[in-house]
Amino acid sequence: MIPSIFMDATHPQHHPVLAGGWIKRGEEQVIPTNTGRRRVNINGAVDLERLEPVVRCDDTINADSTIVLFEQLVAFLPSEFDRAIMEIF
Repeated sequence: MIPSIFMDATHPQHHPVLAGGWIKRGEEQVIPTNTGRRRVNINGAVDLERLEPVVRCDDTINADSTIVLFEQLVAFLPSEFDRAIMEIF
């Protein structure tokens, strides 16, 4: 059986992004944060048969890092696969 592979990347941030808050009008509220200068770039895939992930953290998510992820998948999977479902935005 050919495994079903789902792939996606995410870029979580280290600092809060404020959209609103329950603060009385005219008052200031301090929200602690860090510098927020760096994101974590996580690229990964999961084999739905075994529910085992393959995860990479790279400086950036691009074609080169995705090719390296595919190479890891080929080495990781016990059987061959010829397709993967990717979510790209």
